[in-house]
Amino acid sequence: MRFWHDTWIGNMTLAKLFSKLFLNSKQKMNLFMELGSWIGEDWRWDLKW
Repeated sequence: MRFWHDTWIGNMTLAKLFSKLFLNSKQKMNLFMELGSWIGEDWRWDLKW
């Protein structure tokens, strides 16, 4: 599942909902699981701008 390009909320992608963040992202084509990792029981985001 692509973080920015797949539909998560309603019928819009995160790229459209948060277009300014998307434009600054260095991870535009990454899958959800490539943008973070589990540390113990917590999910830690690793977004690159």
